[in-house]
Amino acid sequence: MVLLIGTILLTVQGQSSTTDSSESSPTTTDETETTDEPTETPEPTETRTRYPTATPKNATYNNWFLIEIAAGAAVFCVAILSGFMLVRRRGPNEKKLRRLPSNEFNTWVLKRLAGRPSSAVDTSFGINGFTSLGYPLSIKQSDSVGMNTIDLFAASMARSKARSGIIVAFGFSDDALRGKVRARRGGLDIQMLTVQELLDNKRLSM
Repeated sequence: MVLLIGTILLTVQGQSSTTDSSESSPTTTDETETTDEPTETPEPTETRTRYPTATPKNATYNNWFLIEIAAGAAVFCVAILSGFMLVRRRGPNEKKLRRLPSNEFNTWVLKRLAGRPSSAVDTSFGINGFTSLGYPLSIKQSDSVGMNTIDLFAASMARSKARSGIIVAFGFSDDALRGKVRARRGGLDIQMLTVQELLDNKRLSM
């Protein structure tokens, strides 16, 4: 878009310089040289005088039209950029999600994953919902989900006969990976997904 605006402005300048050069070029008229020697009187001929060519008014209108187009394109770009920044500010972020009550936070995660809430029995086992493909979800509004939480979720998955599951949290501690490896040894695949990855629209690897 910036290149387009630059091209339009260069075109306007080129047309303006062409118009100025055409207006500044002098016009000449035919002159008859006179000498002292007697000459025969020529037959009268018609004398044609060159008149300066008038500059068409359409050129000026075209220049203003191109300038208006360039200005409109610039305003359009600024409006789009401002709207994008405004939507981004109003959208969810980690700071806002941390302040949500636990039930509203769980609802946001389920909507983000196109999931559904779990039953009361599943909730008592530590399963907060299921994805659209039926994978169990454990939603933790915490920054340091560790190995113990992974182990409990793995036990809940085994109880519900699920082979794959997802834990969503703001962050995971260093020993969380060991819990994931231990669950894999038992034939369970647990994916650890952060809230920031949900905000970035990361796709599940399942």
